[in-house]
Amino acid sequence: MSSPDSPDSPNTNNNNNNNNSSSSGSKLRELISTLPKEERWSSSSDLYQYQGFWYPLIMLDRILSLQQHHFQPLPASDLIMIAALCFAISTRTSNQTSPLITNLPHALIPILEFTHPKSPTTTTTTTTSPRFLSTHLPLASLPESILSSGCKFIYICRDPKDTFVSLWHYERQITNLSPNEESMNLVREFDRFCQGKVALGPYLDHVLGFYKASTDNPDKFLFLKYEEVKGDTVYYVKKLADFMDMSFTDEEEAEGLPQKIAKLCSFEDMSNLEVNKNGKTHLIGPYEVDNSAYFRKGQIGDWKNYLTPEMVDRIDRLEEEKLKGSGFKFSPSN
Repeated sequence: MSSPDSPDSPNTNNNNNNNNSSSSGSKLRELISTLPKEERWSSSSDLYQYQGFWYPLIMLDRILSLQQHHFQPLPASDLIMIAALCFAISTRTSNQTSPLITNLPHALIPILEFTHPKSPTTTTTTTTSPRFLSTHLPLASLPESILSSGCKFIYICRDPKDTFVSLWHYERQITNLSPNEESMNLVREFDRFCQGKVALGPYLDHVLGFYKASTDNPDKFLFLKYEEVKGDTVYYVKKLADFMDMSFTDEEEAEGLPQKIAKLCSFEDMSNLEVNKNGKTHLIGPYEVDNSAYFRKGQIGDWKNYLTPEMVDRIDRLEEEKLKGSGFKFSPSN
């Protein structure tokens, strides 16, 4: 067990931290020199291919740190990656105001690769059980100690066309990401998306990784589709509760708690909360985004307002080719 610095040795931990930081920086530079690179509008936004996926440089350091750190999650489903619905389910009471009313979901559910990257145990041991983490990372880049633990995973995918449009709008809202509007040209960014050369892409590989995990180990991985959850949220609130071993009691069902949670976490209600309409969220490095950027539309089929028939045909053909033989299909978004 580590202990605080003592007056007799005030610099011991600092020296160790400096040495570790120097070693980490050296390893990162060595790794970067060997990776395929995709240049974008600025050096800070260039992407590097690592373990089959593309990452901005600033995120690679976090991922390497996570992969080298041995996580010791608490038993069962204490560490679950999910968002507002799961938080609301786990904190449900009939006579208490939900923290989601006054907090952005990201403030309540830390993002694994953004929060305490050098000391991940801070995230997992100082919060109240059950513990939740969210992540954007593909399965291939998650630390082995997490994958082999008793943690449960909940993954939500969305139609690729809507995913691209949502991503395009979101990136345009990130402060300091791009120098001008032209650099975020829709056609150019769509081409990159189809090539898989976007942050955390290729998207279809990202989805298939978790889909296969859910078919191989359904007790550990729950795979959901955004369109289906949005179409029958109450049903999926109950499904999530069952998966997390937090099933609703008959009394809670009679009281309408699943319906209340579904309404609380609906796009309409969440987007109208003051905390989600105002303020900014710091992401990583110099990047931050308006809280409202997380609640643009949430509309199924919004891609129709942006993509040409040729673009739709290209992504549909790519989807058909990539998913062939996998047994997986996206839910219709038209």
